Amino acid sequence: MLYVSQLVILQYSGSQDVAVELNLLKANKITHIVNCATGIQDHFPTHFQYLHIDMLDLPTTSMDEHLDTIHAFIDNCLGNNGKVL
Repeated sequence: MLYVSQLVILQYSGSQDVAVELNLLKANKITHIVNCATGIQDHFPTHFQYLHIDMLDLPTTSMDEHLDTIHAFIDNCLGNNGKVL
């Protein structure tokens, strides 16, 4: 069974499997998606706003250089009463 986990108000976490479930995303009223993966496409660009950062899922991968961009995307989402996955 797939589900999204609410991290804080209006911010959610989910796997790549969740990100391809249009009905689940809509049911949770997701409006924005941060996609930090290599080889995973943005499946519904006409339904959601995406931030795509091409990153490998390795213990040595650092997100530090992307944090300002991610923060600005999330801040924009929340400022427009959206919900981000």
